[in-house]
Amino acid sequence: MKKYLEAIVNFALYGGLTSEQYHDIVPQKRNENKKRLKTFSLIGVIGFGAVAILNLVTNGFAASNQIFYGITAAAMAIIYLLVSYVVPKHEKLVMPLTYFFIAILNFFAISVALLHPELPAVSIFVFLLAVPLLFVDKPIRMMNIIIFIGVAFCIITRHEKAPEIAEVDVWNMVTFGFVTIVVNLFLMKFKIKALYESKMVVYLSETDVLTGLKNRNQFEKMLQNYQHAFENNLICIYADVNGLHELNNTKGHEEGDKMLVFVARSLMDKFGSLDAFRVGGDEFIIFQCDRDKDATHSHIDELNEKFKENNYHVSFGVVEATEKGSVEMESLVKDAEKEMYDAKRRYYEESGLTHDRRRNREGVNKS
Repeated sequence: MKKYLEAIVNFALYGGLTSEQYHDIVPQKRNENKKRLKTFSLIGVIGFGAVAILNLVTNGFAASNQIFYGITAAAMAIIYLLVSYVVPKHEKLVMPLTYFFIAILNFFAISVALLHPELPAVSIFVFLLAVPLLFVDKPIRMMNIIIFIGVAFCIITRHEKAPEIAEVDVWNMVTFGFVTIVVNLFLMKFKIKALYESKMVVYLSETDVLTGLKNRNQFEKMLQNYQHAFENNLICIYADVNGLHELNNTKGHEEGDKMLVFVARSLMDKFGSLDAFRVGGDEFIIFQCDRDKDATHSHIDELNEKFKENNYHVSFGVVEATEKGSVEMESLVKDAEKEMYDAKRRYYEESGLTHDRRRNREGVNKS
């Protein structure tokens, strides 16, 4: 029983994802709602504004609804302007504006229904069903919004309309409200799942799954950006794990993976993950913008001590560039790689190891 209750709560709160997975897609959800809010508010401005203008031109078309068309068009314009010029600097406003958008359209629908108390309501059911489907949010939030609007409409219509008309509206609201809740619950689940799957596709295309660092594809994509990303200097760190092949052969690939993960996490702890890449089986490249080179070497010394305590060893190459906009990134990386190979050669010479699998600069394995 507890398992089913947890599944229901998970479905209502996170659309079938875990709490961690859902919070991972919050930026994507917010961005998706921002785009939709901008599009649909503009459509609202055009649609409601056009009807309001048409009413003036035709001298009486939908005259009783005129003020509400104008108010709704103005509200849509405000939302559009806020999304266009304020939200980019204040992203957290997206969801409040989304709820305001939903409230405005349903306010319009309820107001129009009350202007014609002799007729059963129509537009409220259309807006109640359709508007929440335009956005992505926690299923339980959309359900609560639908329930709140439905209850408010039932209370108002029973107070303002004739009993026989009010009864029709209330029963229609109960029916359409139930259908709307069910439809929204399941569609929200599909939308949330689609956002998560989309995020995972991007993540897998850009990330090395074993270490969590950016992968070779992302390195190639971002490389040229770094020549314009600094003001004073750009540091390229090239790191290569020594003994991976030997460790794989003697203790198995699981131990080799364990070493790579340890090295990657240690590098992230010192230099962050934003500009860190795993570019080969045992090779890592890290960029640092506007950092002190001596401090970088100090960090590397600290890392070497940490690796030594765990019987690991990593060779580093560090190269600095200072001419913004004229850095040849491929040459910078090759210079760092050369320094790394020099450090690697010294390691093998000092350790007396005979099985040196270092590559020369043309990529040919040495034995």
